[in-house]
Amino acid sequence: MTGGEPIDMKFVFSAIGREHGTNHSHRDALLFLAHDAALPETLRAYHRACRKRGAKTRQLKHLDELLARVEAWQKAHPDALKVADWDPEAARKREKQAALTRGEPLHTEAEP
Repeated sequence: MTGGEPIDMKFVFSAIGREHGTNHSHRDALLFLAHDAALPETLRAYHRACRKRGAKTRQLKHLDELLARVEAWQKAHPDALKVADWDPEAARKREKQAALTRGEPLHTEAEP
C-alpha cells in the first residue's frame, strides 16, 4: 500500500463521528456489516486489544454494548448471516458500468 489507496476497498462511504463531528470515509476507515458472521468474534478481539492498551472504561462499555446489539441483530436475522465474500473483479466491473451509465470516460489502470 502506497498510502494513496483507500483503507476500505469493498465499500465507498462517508461518515460523521457522532461524538466529535469528525468526517471519515473509506479513505481512512473501514466498514463491517452486522450480517458478517465473524463480526462478534472480531469485536471481542478488538475489545481485548483495547483493554490491553489501556482503553478507558467507557470505551470498553461502548464496545460491550455494540457487541450486544450485533449479537441481537444476528439472532433476529439468522438467515442473513454470511462470511466475507469480497470480489474485487466484480467491484471493478460494477464501477465501470456505473461510469458508463453516467457517461464518464473509462480509464485503464495504465492511465493516470
